[in-house]
Amino acid sequence: MKTSTDSYNYFAEVDRSLIKEVFRRESRRQNNAPKISVVVATYNRDHLITRALTALVSQNLPKDFFEIIVVNDGSSDKTEEKVKNFIEQNASTLITLITLEKNLGSSFARNAGILSSGGEFIAITDDDCIAPPEWLSQFLSAFETNKECIAVGGWKKPHRDNGAEPSRYDTFMFWRRLPYMKAECKSATMSPFNNCGDTANVCYRKQALLDCSGFNHNLRTFNDWELKIRLHKLGAPLLYRPVFIPHEADFNFRKFVRYWLRVGYDCFLISKIHPTCPVFNTSFKTSLWRALAGTSHIIKALNDEIFQKTISQALFFIFLEININACLWLGKYMIIKNR
Repeated sequence: MKTSTDSYNYFAEVDRSLIKEVFRRESRRQNNAPKISVVVATYNRDHLITRALTALVSQNLPKDFFEIIVVNDGSSDKTEEKVKNFIEQNASTLITLITLEKNLGSSFARNAGILSSGGEFIAITDDDCIAPPEWLSQFLSAFETNKECIAVGGWKKPHRDNGAEPSRYDTFMFWRRLPYMKAECKSATMSPFNNCGDTANVCYRKQALLDCSGFNHNLRTFNDWELKIRLHKLGAPLLYRPVFIPHEADFNFRKFVRYWLRVGYDCFLISKIHPTCPVFNTSFKTSLWRALAGTSHIIKALNDEIFQKTISQALFFIFLEININACLWLGKYMIIKNR
């Protein structure tokens, strides 16, 4: 395995002076390192973080097999207080809270968690996800069966705690990628059918993350996909498995537009970092072609169950498809302060 894929080391930016506090129950320090470390970056999610942690401590592995590292990315709400209370109430699980001095972004937060981890494997999920009990054990099993792989990942599906239907925005974003997510795929190069890498549901060999220098701090979105490009340069395959983790669905039109404008800006940056990777091309011509291709896909899928209730669903999906590609093109002209 190569020692590096990038001349810049993002881990080097994780200065200890930017870490406000490290909190854990000292009695839970382990003599032996855990097999797998779970890193959760969180920012102003005091209404969701306890649910995410409750799912993680309920994994069907022995308690000394894993640790949980929560990185509080400068939250201004009660996230820090809630995580500390949770740690005190769950003494049987090794949980560490790292609080950053200010909001530095999910990439910085995850890198801080990775550097503090003791596991051979690094599992990453989001603070708005609900990991099923077999989540970690399935990762370990997949690595055991696929020893050549440096990452194993799945995807996320929209979820509402109150049992309500996800918004049409979240439904569209899941449906849009579904044709590429139905089958297992193992590859050592970029492929639309290998969706391994989404930070809601992924596990890496820690050494691979160290070798490719961590997450890019300059990106607020698609930092997982930029990391994936560098992981591929290590020459080892990544494994995608069609396993979906529940993810809190809360998009509305304003959030949808702001998110995709930010993605457009970040894709522009990625295209400059990796000019030979056409996936992140957001030129007007490419965006127009993708909008037409996406619209064609929706029209061809009119017999899908999702469109059976009303034709307005299909028209709305076409509107969102055009909106996404317009945002991808326009995003490079804007700097959006949006997490």
